[in-house]
Amino acid sequence: GVHLRTRGMMAPWQAYRASFEARPEWHTVRLPFDDFAPYRTSKTLEPASIRRIGIVAIGERFDAEVCIARLSLYR
Repeated sequence: GVHLRTRGMMAPWQAYRASFEARPEWHTVRLPFDDFAPYRTSKTLEPASIRRIGIVAIGERFDAEVCIARLSLYR
């Protein structure tokens, strides 16, 4: 998944989260801002206030190799 943190988030567990399918081959993942759900925050996502982007793998124990060729933000 992808977690976004914005200016003003104080608690480490607060984020906006979106999931994507990880596949073994290279592919493009597009996640519109509307796909991100608030997690432990009641604020609306303001893209201009994004300060951190995290790529995470959670849910069960496994090894993960994550490679990112390019990261861009769009509206």
